[in-house]
Amino acid sequence: MNGQKLLPLDRIPKLKRLNRDKPNGPLIVLALLFFIGLLVIIYFQSGLSRLSSVHIENRQFVREDEIFQAANLQVGMPYFDINREKVAQGIKTIPIVKDVEVKRKLPNSLVITLHEFPLVAYWMEDQAFFPVFSNGYIGEEEVKPEYIAHPILNDWPHRDGVEELSKELEQLAPEVVGLISEIVLTPTTIDPFRLTLYMVDGFEVITSIRHFSENVIWYPHIRDQLLAEGKQESIIYLLEGKWAEEPDRGLTDEEEMEGVREGQDEN
Repeated sequence: MNGQKLLPLDRIPKLKRLNRDKPNGPLIVLALLFFIGLLVIIYFQSGLSRLSSVHIENRQFVREDEIFQAANLQVGMPYFDINREKVAQGIKTIPIVKDVEVKRKLPNSLVITLHEFPLVAYWMEDQAFFPVFSNGYIGEEEVKPEYIAHPILNDWPHRDGVEELSKELEQLAPEVVGLISEIVLTPTTIDPFRLTLYMVDGFEVITSIRHFSENVIWYPHIRDQLLAEGKQESIIYLLEGKWAEEPDRGLTDEEEMEGVREGQDEN
């Protein structure tokens, strides 16, 4: 009418509803911030904000109290004051710990995963056994293994050479290490690190800490040859040269040097 365009009546309520249902965004954000802040305050005032437990995985020889002391940890200390890197650095000062991982487990726990140096032998002193690890460290606490699955270092007048021998034992194949019962340091004038090995199958082996793993790996082959010849007992020399002798006959230093030269010529 009179050139004016009228709006349909059914559209007017819809516009009113849209305006009425429009949410108040700032109020919702403020409410959320308030509740989050309240939860944070409650958390830090409750026991959940303090260390409740420490789970230690792969622990074999390290004592739990050693770990807590080295890492400066104590149950009940503020959880978020714990620096994982400092905890790991502290635990690594323990001689038999090769590596360590420290992880948080919410809400308030720690998980410590240890990687200890492998056990390679036992040090025998005054009829007591002490663990020897692949880094050469000899444990200070006596152990009483039910089954001896590693060589025993017996009758050693000192600990010189233990570190080098431990590294060599780690490199030697496990099936060969399992054949060694005892390792005795028997120095000579030409080799202060000469060793006598007593094997579980009755043979005796003369070798040296130097190139130990390279030389002793030949033991099963030479032993099998001797057994095939009907020789149940022999002294096997695993030096630069490899040979066997009857048990009653010892070699002089000159004969040993000759054997060394022969081994060098073969190489």
